[in-house]
Order: sequence, then structure tokens, then C-alpha cells
Amino acid sequence: MSATRDAIPATGGKEPRRGLIGWLTGLLRSPLIRNGYALVMSAGITSVLGLIFWMIATRLHTPAEVGIAAALISTMLTLGNIAQLNLGNLLNRFLSVAGKGTARLICWSYLAASCMALVLSSGFVLAVRYISPELSFLANDPIYALGFIGSAVFWTIFALQDGALAGLRKSTWVPVESAIYSITKIVILVVLSQSLLAGSAIFFAWNASLPLMVIGVSYAIFRYFAPAAAAEGYPSKEISREDIARYFGWDYVGTLASMATLGFVPLLIINISGPQAVAQYHLAFTITYSLYLIGRSMSVSLLAEGAADTSRLRAMTADALLHTLLVLAAALLVIIGGAYWIMALFGANYAAESANLLRLLALSCVPWSFVTIYLAVSRTRGHLPSVAFIQISTLILMVTLSPFLLKLYGVTGMGLAWIVTHSLVTLGIIINYARRHGTARLFEWALRLVTSLARIKRSGDLQTMPVPDTVANDAGLKQFLRTTEGTKSYDWHPAWALRSLSDVETMFFSADPGVTDLASPAETALPMVVVKRASSAEGMASLTRYAAEIEVLRSDERLKALPFRLPEVLGFTTSERNAYLVERLLPGIEGRDVFRRSKLRDASIAAANRAMTDAHDRTASRVDVDDAWLMRWIGEPAETIRAVSLPFMSRARQQEALDRLVAEQRDYWRGRSARLGLGHGDFSPGNILFNIAEAATDAATPEVSVAAIIDWESATFDAPASLDAMHLLITSRSLIHREEIGEVVCELLREAGPHKSLAKSLALALPKGGETASLSSDPDAVRVLAVFAWLQHAHSCLRKSDRYGHSRLWLAWNVERVLAGVNDIPRVQKQ
Repeated sequence: MSATRDAIPATGGKEPRRGLIGWLTGLLRSPLIRNGYALVMSAGITSVLGLIFWMIATRLHTPAEVGIAAALISTMLTLGNIAQLNLGNLLNRFLSVAGKGTARLICWSYLAASCMALVLSSGFVLAVRYISPELSFLANDPIYALGFIGSAVFWTIFALQDGALAGLRKSTWVPVESAIYSITKIVILVVLSQSLLAGSAIFFAWNASLPLMVIGVSYAIFRYFAPAAAAEGYPSKEISREDIARYFGWDYVGTLASMATLGFVPLLIINISGPQAVAQYHLAFTITYSLYLIGRSMSVSLLAEGAADTSRLRAMTADALLHTLLVLAAALLVIIGGAYWIMALFGANYAAESANLLRLLALSCVPWSFVTIYLAVSRTRGHLPSVAFIQISTLILMVTLSPFLLKLYGVTGMGLAWIVTHSLVTLGIIINYARRHGTARLFEWALRLVTSLARIKRSGDLQTMPVPDTVANDAGLKQFLRTTEGTKSYDWHPAWALRSLSDVETMFFSADPGVTDLASPAETALPMVVVKRASSAEGMASLTRYAAEIEVLRSDERLKALPFRLPEVLGFTTSERNAYLVERLLPGIEGRDVFRRSKLRDASIAAANRAMTDAHDRTASRVDVDDAWLMRWIGEPAETIRAVSLPFMSRARQQEALDRLVAEQRDYWRGRSARLGLGHGDFSPGNILFNIAEAATDAATPEVSVAAIIDWESATFDAPASLDAMHLLITSRSLIHREEIGEVVCELLREAGPHKSLAKSLALALPKGGETASLSSDPDAVRVLAVFAWLQHAHSCLRKSDRYGHSRLWLAWNVERVLAGVNDIPRVQKQ
């Protein structure tokens, strides 16, 4: 692991705070989680204030009046959602990549949805006496009719604005909008309930503030948010007619089915059981819908972030689902335990008759969470027919079950209908996924959820920490720094240390006493050094190897004119308790910071591969692979892996998989004539430092070069030419996609043909016709090399620290998953 002076500003110049605030800051650093929780907060605010709204309404109005108002509002919401023409999903999916067309896309969406709302609401008013006789007063009074139609139009735009804000990645403003609207409608309800409008006060209060809300939010969107989105450099995508057609095709059919399901239930209840039953159902469902919105909020954020960066979709999906379930579990504890008292807020009658309904509706949110996250993933991947099929299936099940259960159990039966419907749909999704991908993929998703949980736990862990007192106050280290050539000219002060699972601690010392951590000024002109300490036997052996490797590299005449810098060890000392190594802090921007910038990624991969290929070519010679080489590169790593106990795989399966892996690797490499030369051994983004031209971010072809390559502890002079390129591909994908190394390797093993990512990365860097470049067109070689690179990585980690061998999660992802995937590798024949 490395850090440099130039990498410091990547943290914003300030180290996050520790404790609860630090944990929350780390958690919300992810745009997916930040925007998701903003939408969840909006749902919470809406729900709490909506609860207060209906509490007041039930105190000031009869159950029949509440039921009529609830049916009107439910119908208006349904018509408004249908009138949105699925444009909310369209905005959420494409605004993040619309570029200069952002404002135009929003305008056309508003116009289309408004016209549709006008048509639908007018049609409902004309046909209301045939659809629901209880609401026929709408057709008999022009004022009521115009009020209903206007409310539907403004509500449609108001709802569409949430999709626009989410697509613009400004979901943090949605809670503010929701709070203002919800408070305003409560105030209006209280005022109007004492006026001549008392009979229609509930519906009027719900909608009276909508025009001002629409104008205010639209001003913010078009004046600030849309221009900022167009100027911030989001990757622009021309939205084709085919893209729009898909969202007006299958996805819109699914949306219509979903809206029809929600609108069908109140009309069914009012026609079978009357307005009072609608009031009971509506109040319970209003509370429950806030729980539905937890999953919906995370899915909206997932769709926006997944559209902007599809490479991280799987990790983001696991995060979205886990956060949904955690928040939902906490809410369920409150609602299930306190259902009676919650419903009692509306009156004793509601408590006695609706408490069980509320419990059942709340429980139905659990399977719905899986469904809504799955729908977001399907929309992101463009699998829109499956989206429609799921929502149509939900409608069919509800239409089939709800009349029967309503007559059998009364309004409580509607809670059973929702639970059974969502559970059957979830079960169908799981069965279909297992049928298409195998049950092993379900196990992978279980691991992803556990990994996501571990990420939540680690959110408060800082990348850096203070230098331990045992090091800062070590008299032996101070004396060593004062007497070592290159450091004795200064008084050295501890700055910060890096967190790592390795037995070797990496710390930074500065000649400037004001530099104490990443929050300190980074512009100091005084030098800094890297101090590495090891106190365990494994760590001390590792430092000793590292010092020896650096000495060999720096003394090798073939490497004197490299275009990048090698580490420079200033001093190395050992004692009975500790080993200390001091090296110069090299300038450059750490690769992890560079690779996270999509515009610099290709150029940095190309530069890194060119640099390492240059070093390999300077030292390489063609050699026939023999048994000694096979034992060193295949046999010894396999024995290291064989010695660990895997969490889920039996010992017999572990040995069988390793035996097959070793046999296939030996068959491929034995007797092969290969160019063997200098290999880094851990060629990953964190061990590469880059120089980047100031205008690189804006340039079409950024000027990126390698400033230094560090941490050569595992370096060898008999590595295959392609090993470091494969290791960089695997580790960079792991970094960018937020996936474990083992998961990335499994993806490579599942490739049926030439791997496009490998072909792209190698083609950027290596000469045409070169030995490494030819791998991009040889899928067998790609798979063999992926397993070969994984062997070296797993061997290095297990040898580096026993913490890896004791981590069940690390073993499950990075060892067990790959061994299980070996069975999917076709037998590779040497060519």
C-alpha cells in the first residue's frame, strides 16, 4: 500500500472525523447510499406528516367523508402515475448521461405528462358514474370536476419532479420538498375544516399547494440543477428513439399494471364493503406505503447510479438491498409491535378493526423489497420485458386473490392478498434466476450481502490513523533516523500511518512538525519519508526480502534507464523486537485515485502496461519451462492454499479442485518456450504512481505517464511477460467495480470467448503481435493466466499475514469461489 504527497488532496484535504460522525460520513460518501437515504428520509417525512394529516382528518370528519376523500385521492394518484407515461423512470435512467440535452428532456417530459393527465382525469370525470357511483358527484358539479382535473395535472408534474431530481443526482433536495408540501397541506386542512368548504376540505388541502410547489421546484431544476448537470462533465449519451420506445413499450406496460393494481384495490373495497372499509384500508395502507417507499427509494437511487456506472452494478445492488432490509427491519419492529396504538391515533374504531391489517401490509413489504430492487436492476440492464411480466403478474394475482379474501376475511384479507402476491412473485424471480444461472449464483449473492454488511461496518474506518505511540516514541527509531544517510539532516516527526491487514506497518514521517495527518497542509517544502515497521516473524522476513529486492533492482545495470523511478531505501535495521525500513517518499498520484477517474482510466492502464513491459523486456530471455519453475510458480502456491480450511467447501472438494487446477496449469506451461523476465508480483493500482498533465482531465487523450512503481517485495526475474498485465486487469477491475479479487477471476473464467476488457487494456499498451498482446485473442490463455495470477495473489496474501487465513469472508470470496469455478474451466490443451 502506498500514499504520496500528491495523493493527499484526493481526500478533500481533510481526514474524516472518527466515531459516529465519522462512520456516518463514511457511509454517506457513496452517492448510491446518500441519495437512497435522502429519498428514504423524504418518504419518512411524508409518512409522519401524512399520519398527522389523516389523524386531523379523522378527528374533524366522519368515516364516510374520510372514505370518499381517500377514494378521490387514491384515484387521482393512480391517474397521475399512469399519466407520467413512465417518464419518471426515463428521467431517472437518462438524465445522468443526457449532457446538454438535460433541460430539453425534462421540458418534453413535463409537457407530455401534463397532456396525458388532462386527458385521463377528464375521461374519468365523464365515466365516473359507471366506474364508481359513490364518486358520481364529480360529474354533477363543474367546480368539483375542474378541481379534480387540475389537481391531477399538477400532481403529475409534482411527482415527475422527484424522478428529475433523482436523475440529476440531487435526491438530497427531495426531503426538503416533501417536508414543505406536507406541512402546508396540514395547515390548509386545519384552516379549511372550520370553513364552508369543510365537506371537501381533505381533498382540497391535499392539492391546494401543488401549483406553488411545482413552480418553485421547477425553477430550482431549470435555473441551477440542470445547467450544473450539463456542465459537470457527466458522460453524455445520445438518447435514441429506441431508448425512449423501450420506456414507452414493455416498461410502460409494466408501470400501467402496477398503477392499476394500486388503483384497483380501493375501488374494489368501496364497491364491496363501502366507504368506511375504504377509510380503514386507506389509513393502514398510507402507513405501510412509507415502508414500500424504502425499497422504492433505494431502487430509484440504484437506477440513477447504475446508469451512470454499470460496471459497479452488482456491488451497488447488494448495497441497495441490504440497506433496504436493515431500515425495513427496524420499521417493522415498531409497526408490528405498536400496530394497535398506531391505528388508535385515528380513533378507537380504527384501532380495533385495522391493527391486524396494518401488520399484514407491513410484512408484505419484505418480499416487495426484493421485487423493487430486481426491477431497478432489470431497467438498468435493459431487460424491460421481464419488468412488465413481473408487474403484470402482480396485477393478475391481486385481481384473482383480493375479491375472494376480502369477502372471506373482510378488509384484513387485503393484507393477506398483498403478502401472498409479493411472496409468489419473489419466489418466481428466485426460481427463474436459479434456473438460468445455477444455484451457485444464489450463493454468490448471499456472499455479496455479507460483504455489503462488512462495508457498512467498515464505513467509519479511516484510510489513515495516527502513528502508534510505540513507534513515535521509539528511541531506537529516532536514533536510526538521526544517523542514517539521507535522513540525518532533519528532525523527523510522525505524520500518519496507513491501515492494512499486512504484518508490515507503513507510516509517514515529516521534517515539518506541523504535518500530523491528512488534515495538515500538504504544501510543505520540507521532505517526508516512509517508515515501515514489522514486529512479527513473518513481517520481519517480509521487510528483509523487500530490502534485498530493492537492492537487486537498483544495482541491475539493465534497469538503470527506466522511464520511471524505483523505490529508494535510505536505511534498514533489525532488532530482536522490530525491523525498520526507511525509504524516500516518491512523488506522483497514487493509481487508485487515478483509476477511479473514468476519463483517465484507459490512458493510465496503457501507461502502466507500457512501463512494466519495458522493464520486463530489458531483462527477459526465452526459456523452456521446467519442473523447477513449475514447482515455484504453481506447486508452492497450491500447497499454501491447500493448508487453509475453507468455510463452506469440504476438504475433499478443496483437494480435488486444487489437484485439477494444478494439473491443468502444469499441462499448459510444461515444456512451453516463454519469455521470462522481471515481474513485479503485485502490480496493482495502489503500487503505481502517475504523472498527469494539468489539462489531462479535459483532454481527449490525457497525458498520463508512470512516475514510479513501488512495493517490489514479490519481484522475480522469471515471470511470464503477461502476468503483470493480467494482475493489473484483475486488481483494477476489483477497485473500479468494488468486487473481490475472487469474483473478478470467476468472471474471467466464465468468459466463453476473448475477454473484451483484457483485449482493450492490452491493446492500449502492448506492441501488435507481441506475446502478451496475442492473449486478447486466445480465450484459453486468458483463463489459464487468470488462474495463474490468482494463484500468486492468494499465495502472497496468505504468506503475508495469518489474518487472511482466519477471515472466513475473505476465504469464501477469494479462494473458495475460484476453486468452485475451476470446474467450469474447459480442459486447456497446450498448443
